[in-house]
Amino acid sequence: MEKRRVYIGHQASSCDTNRNGVCPYAAIQLYCVITMDRFFRPWRQLILGVSPILLILSVWQAVALVATHVRGVPFPTPLSTAIRLGSLLAGATILDHSLFRHTFGSLLRWSSGFVVATLTGIAFGIAMGRNRILSRITRPGVYVLQLVPGLAWIPVALLLFGVGERTTAFMICGSPPSRPSS
Repeated sequence: MEKRRVYIGHQASSCDTNRNGVCPYAAIQLYCVITMDRFFRPWRQLILGVSPILLILSVWQAVALVATHVRGVPFPTPLSTAIRLGSLLAGATILDHSLFRHTFGSLLRWSSGFVVATLTGIAFGIAMGRNRILSRITRPGVYVLQLVPGLAWIPVALLLFGVGERTTAFMICGSPPSRPSS
């Protein structure tokens, strides 16, 4: 019997070949490689899916430790944030209200701003569609306002309404949507 190098995948192994030149162990090794690939394929997908989350959590933890140690500023870790979220979901309060009350208030402000913006936009659009002169006069202003980023409206809203519910509703209603890219 002669010795030959048989390559299975990326591994080279030495094998005694029979008189036909075939290594009897090569088939067994190939079967093992195929079986292992089938076994690890679902796990590989799971690992690839979980890896970005673990990377983000690891970076967050490292930043929290460095910020706390170097700057002396308490920075929440992923674990402390998860514990606090659990307590808030269990009914703990923030500023004398539950998390659910704050969420309801935010949804109410968002809904009111969205409804006002929708009704105003539809009425203005119909008026512009029906009156060509109004359309020609107001269209340049609409185009200019669309170029202003939404965050730039915060100082305007604070000057007009102060800090409060109306400012938030204005930010949702008054911020023009970005122009669709073509």
